[in-house]
Amino acid sequence: MRLAALATIAAAFIGSIALGASPAAAAFIPLGSNIDFQGTVGGIGGPNIWNSTGADFHTNGAASLGVAGTIGMNTAGGAFSVFLPGSCPSSSSGGCGTIKDLMSYVQNSTTLTNPTLPLTNFITFSQGANNATFTTTSFQQTTLPPSPPQLGTVVLSGFGVMTLNGFDPTLGVYTITAQGDGFTTFSGTIVAQGTAAPEPASMLLMGVGLAGLVVARRRPARAIA
Repeated sequence: MRLAALATIAAAFIGSIALGASPAAAAFIPLGSNIDFQGTVGGIGGPNIWNSTGADFHTNGAASLGVAGTIGMNTAGGAFSVFLPGSCPSSSSGGCGTIKDLMSYVQNSTTLTNPTLPLTNFITFSQGANNATFTTTSFQQTTLPPSPPQLGTVVLSGFGVMTLNGFDPTLGVYTITAQGDGFTTFSGTIVAQGTAAPEPASMLLMGVGLAGLVVARRRPARAIA
């Protein structure tokens, strides 16, 4: 009887260890958490961003081909509210984040030729002890020629993997919109989808048509001479 009792106690003890060793439930960045950002950009392979085949995101407000551009932060919501946009310098003064240049893509397609996908740390943010990244695994470029009074517009969008201190890698979506001729401003947003990121092939399918969701949001923008 004593042996049986000891065996029962031992089994319960081992079971408690096994339960304690079980992986904790994933803590994804909550659905809808977002960062809105901005900066300046110039076209590559064309005179204007909307009829170019690449995007040079500017560093400290100046052209910097092949060097990650600097971005400022407009708003931060949900889990990203640990960032303080009001304390983030403007993109022309260093910003609080970076965005990598897209050297070559095919207009109105999902083809990004340089760099290739996945594009690790495409967008990053850093402020104090807080860090966030966005690695894009899909890409969509949409060009909208000028149609007065609307300016020529380019929309870049896709799905990818977001990271933030204290959370597991999370599915996210980004959109970047720029309008006007010559060097111009752009605005962008990344939004958490609250779930694990699927395989890249699945993300590619999810990204098809994504840009159409933001086309209706075209608005006039000031071009920078």
